[in-house]
Amino acid sequence: MSIDSPRLDSGELEQPPWHRQVRAFTLRGLRRVGHNRSALFWTVAGPSLYYLFFGVFTASSQFAQSATAVAFAIFGSLSATAFVFAGNLGADLRAKRYRKLRSLPVSPWTDLAGRFLSGLVVGVLAFCAVLLVALATGARFTLDGPLAALTVLVSILLICLVGTSLSIIAAGFVQDSQRINVLGNALVAGLFFVTGFNGIQPSILPSVARGVVNVAPNSLATRLILGVLTPAANETGSSLTPPPVPGGLLSVSALLAYVVVLVPLSVLVMQRIVYWGEAGE
Repeated sequence: MSIDSPRLDSGELEQPPWHRQVRAFTLRGLRRVGHNRSALFWTVAGPSLYYLFFGVFTASSQFAQSATAVAFAIFGSLSATAFVFAGNLGADLRAKRYRKLRSLPVSPWTDLAGRFLSGLVVGVLAFCAVLLVALATGARFTLDGPLAALTVLVSILLICLVGTSLSIIAAGFVQDSQRINVLGNALVAGLFFVTGFNGIQPSILPSVARGVVNVAPNSLATRLILGVLTPAANETGSSLTPPPVPGGLLSVSALLAYVVVLVPLSVLVMQRIVYWGEAGE
């Protein structure tokens, strides 16, 4: 199915099945990232290079090396979703591609679903790329049972949904690919440093503000995964404490709360601003 070439039937545009629309938007999003060298750097190469410098050459222990790997893996996932996909949507608006999409029998939600799915794929790949580099350079992780594996998987998926939702909301209001790139980069990098390198160094924050690392979505996801993959994270004296490393259903629910709020907002932005509001005109 091609979004750009709908079939005509009895003088009317035929709406393709929803699953074909979603697949078309998903593949389109993946191709755009695959053909964009800058996007590939920020999603795969950049976080891995940062890890090599800070996790291999300057880390003081194997635990610090493993923690740095997870921190930059989450950085890569957020870069892939909040930064790259915001730029793609902004570029679509700037090129006025939505003039054609609005005239075609496609549903806004299939456009949105395609962006979410392609964001999930790229975000998970970005995460796995850094961890594979880390394993090859001496970092070690444990995965104690299916519940631990489920916690890691759910945390990654939720942070990717958070990043993609933020990218759509930002692109819908800013509507300029250049400004979105600057905004997305500042957002991802700002969260990384403001939360003590994604929550692995809360000691660099004022004591009264250290609790933010268990609240901000990027650091909460990082610490949830670290608590599962590195048992030393929960020991007294670990660089991750205080505050205590989050874990359990309540902490996962806190991350889920961001998704419950941000995904519906991104749906509204896609419908009211991008499609019905004629954004980019």
